[in-house]
Amino acid sequence: MEKAAPYIQNSAQHVIPNFDGLWVVKRNGSVKATKKFRTKAEAIRYARNLGKITPTVIFIHDKDGKVIKVEKSL
Repeated sequence: MEKAAPYIQNSAQHVIPNFDGLWVVKRNGSVKATKKFRTKAEAIRYARNLGKITPTVIFIHDKDGKVIKVEKSL
């Protein structure tokens, strides 16, 4: 996989399942979720909108936490 520029890597967003059954968007390296969602689709939409504001890489995880897709926004 191609490496992202450091400023993009630092603002990378992860769409991951949470222990409570919700989906969360977390900034790379953050302990707290940026925002929680009922569905994965809502979380992905929110992460993509963040990418319209700041260049980022979005890591989309499956329900087991494995990365299944990586998207770049510039």
